[in-house]
Amino acid sequence: LVYEFSLYYLDGATIARFTHQPKDSKARRGEQILALASASEDLPFASREVEVMRRYFPAVDSLYGTDASKEALWRESSKASILHIASHGEFNAVSPADSRLLLGGATDDWLTVKDVFGLPLRADLVTLSACDSGLGQLSGGDEITGLNRAFLYAGADSVVSNLWRVSDVASAVVMKRFYRYMSEGMDKADALREAQK
Repeated sequence: LVYEFSLYYLDGATIARFTHQPKDSKARRGEQILALASASEDLPFASREVEVMRRYFPAVDSLYGTDASKEALWRESSKASILHIASHGEFNAVSPADSRLLLGGATDDWLTVKDVFGLPLRADLVTLSACDSGLGQLSGGDEITGLNRAFLYAGADSVVSNLWRVSDVASAVVMKRFYRYMSEGMDKADALREAQK
């Protein structure tokens, strides 16, 4: 399908009320970007994902390691029209609201689904460059509880995330291409499609 179509999906029908009209992609080069990279030794390319964004966008606030903390995200996220998080992700099948992303440099600086619901976001796009960040669990009705739903509920217009474990190197390559195509004015879904191809 990716060779023929740009794909979009919603985690559930009722999530549509939390999404907004997408912004004009041609104005994207002037938008404010907040990019966080975890300081995990086994994710050496996480910081490169953040660094490469500066090639394509002039207004990038980059936070690395201990500076990329949950506290910093809470403080800075309301200013960002694009939020990029390169880190470890964990899906908790027993308690999906405890699924999480590792921020900062400490193993106790986790951002959970519960935390995300309260973030003051206005982002056109949230990119979760982290393993299993797109997973969720079906709850009452048609709802899927997970990081995607939490970021949409918090104010993001769209979320790019992973449904499986991914290579750190492959993720960095896809993210580099994704943001390059976006900076050239391509729609988010089309840019991701081209990067994946």
